[in-house]
Amino acid sequence: MANIAHDPNGYKRVCFTNGEGDPKAIRLGKASRKAAESFRLRVESLLSNSELNHPLDAELCAWLNDLSPKMHARLVRVGLAQPRVEAQTVTLAGMLAAFFAGVAVKPATRVRMKQAEAALVGFFTESRDVATIADADADAWRAQLKTDGYAPATISRTVLYARQMFRWGMRRGLVARNPFASVKAGSQTNTARSVFIDRATIAKVIDAAPDAEWRLLIALSRFGGLRVPSEALALRWSDVDWEHNRLSIRSAKTEHHEGRGERIIPLFPEIREHLQAVFDAAPEGSV
Repeated sequence: MANIAHDPNGYKRVCFTNGEGDPKAIRLGKASRKAAESFRLRVESLLSNSELNHPLDAELCAWLNDLSPKMHARLVRVGLAQPRVEAQTVTLAGMLAAFFAGVAVKPATRVRMKQAEAALVGFFTESRDVATIADADADAWRAQLKTDGYAPATISRTVLYARQMFRWGMRRGLVARNPFASVKAGSQTNTARSVFIDRATIAKVIDAAPDAEWRLLIALSRFGGLRVPSEALALRWSDVDWEHNRLSIRSAKTEHHEGRGERIIPLFPEIREHLQAVFDAAPEGSV
């Protein structure tokens, strides 16, 4: 248990006995009664955690971090704190290099992440200390993307990647907080690019296709809603259920979501016609 000692000159000390039974004292100087009592309570918390080998809670860690170097050194001398390690600067380029070295993503995703990296470095510079990037800086960065003419969907995707990169850095102790956590991403759907392709138009496109495989590819996209090229080129003959008139689609884009790696669609007549033509022309034993 700790107590407050009053010296004749008006100075105060917090006195306690450590786990080995040795008396210790921490000089507070001319502290007010309220400040001295607050310090004493925290010393008791440090003693209790030390004796029980219990980790410090967030409030106590924050208090230790905010102490002046002189007062923190006094706690170190009496065995109630660890010496501070001088913080090393983590540059934006360094953190991003570590991120790309440690993250495993599909090639197309890596390309888009690299585009987000270029947007970050272009605005903040490679040598920027990530600890100095504040929320207001992140907001200014997003505003610059809009000024530079990025499409809303691209801005949204870029913000989400920046958020992911800094969250990764937080988990590995490279940055204390994520300034992009509250930056509005926005919609990743660009409705201005949505166009309805009617049957007459798609029929002309299919008729102009150079061969049966191209006609099938177009039909799968228009009538089956397959992603091109990832889903269409992943198809195998084993995915075709001719008897039950259905087609199994494997999606590399959504396979990391539980239950969304595969879906089944009807073998619509508009698809079956072209699928049959490709099947009839396929060499024996083709996959």
